[in-house]
Amino acid sequence: FFSFPHIGIDEYGEVGAISRPGRAKKSCACGALAKCLNEVKADGLTRNFAIPGVHDDEDPEYSILKSRMVNKMKEEGLQVDDSFGLADITKVAERTITADLEKLIGKAVDTSKADYAVVTGVEIHNWAKNLDDPRSYSMEFVAPSAVYAVVNGVATHLDLSQIPQVTPRMLNILATSSMGGSAGSSYDAEASTSYTSGASSTLQEIPSSYLFQRLVSRPRASFLTAGNGPAN
Repeated sequence: FFSFPHIGIDEYGEVGAISRPGRAKKSCACGALAKCLNEVKADGLTRNFAIPGVHDDEDPEYSILKSRMVNKMKEEGLQVDDSFGLADITKVAERTITADLEKLIGKAVDTSKADYAVVTGVEIHNWAKNLDDPRSYSMEFVAPSAVYAVVNGVATHLDLSQIPQVTPRMLNILATSSMGGSAGSSYDAEASTSYTSGASSTLQEIPSSYLFQRLVSRPRASFLTAGNGPAN
């Protein structure tokens, strides 16, 4: 089981910023959490409080998200002041969704019949501002929160820093498979380009061609280069 609220942090360190394939202007991740944060800062937690289970029929997804975030922040006694930013509300979202996931697993999984694993955290889009710039790298990270396996009803929590790094070849195979290709195909070498290796991890650049093929269906040439305009 996986759950990852996401956040954009571009190559210059701007929190929330992301260049998306097909958009000529700067975008935001997560846009819904950013909107929620702005509304709570403007009106306060009390005015944004909603009765659990009640939502806006015209915008159910966002209204339910906002209700869950506001109620969680009130429950934790958080002060949503000027210092409370997008990274902070993203962490609240991670704690909320992890609790929801574990509650649902408890209701759905019979551990006498099935083993399972849980990986939660925050997905970080560290993409280039200009996806076509060969001098810039687009990276994906996960800041892990809960990582554990339950076997025969016994949970074992995992320390990812102690797990051997994935090799560039293995990452190429995984990236190729996620695109519907096969190992050794012509796309294999392009699927992910090794950027650098460290003692406990291997970082991989995500080529812009991969992003376009993965995220959109139209030919890449039909899009304007993601660039420098105001957020939208």
